[in-house]
Amino acid sequence: LATLEGEVPFVSAVSYIYEPNSGDLNKPGRICLFLSSLARHTRNFKKNHNVSLLVVEDSSLPIYERKRVTLQGRIDEVKDEARFQNFKSRYLQIFPNSGVFFNLPDFRFFEIQITELHWIGGFGKISTFR
Repeated sequence: LATLEGEVPFVSAVSYIYEPNSGDLNKPGRICLFLSSLARHTRNFKKNHNVSLLVVEDSSLPIYERKRVTLQGRIDEVKDEARFQNFKSRYLQIFPNSGVFFNLPDFRFFEIQITELHWIGGFGKISTFR
């Protein structure tokens, strides 16, 4: 997750879940993150909601040969209780050992509304979608 700390980039590793766009399939969905409000990246994006997330294929290939996508968008806290519970259920399915974090008062769900995808599918296979 890349945030801005003033005018300087700050990057951290985070877990995420993807929520497809249920309406228009030609538009990207959203990325959901479960983060501590005490974390440096959270403090940063509360000042500037523009973020970027790099997702890289899990593979033994050299990094330059792996498929990867850079997602850009705006991040906001998920405040709707029904959506929170839906994300919690899905998050625990994907990350079953994360249950302990739900007992900590500083953890919240945040959602990136994707505005751009920059896809690299291999050498010479590059596309940008807005």
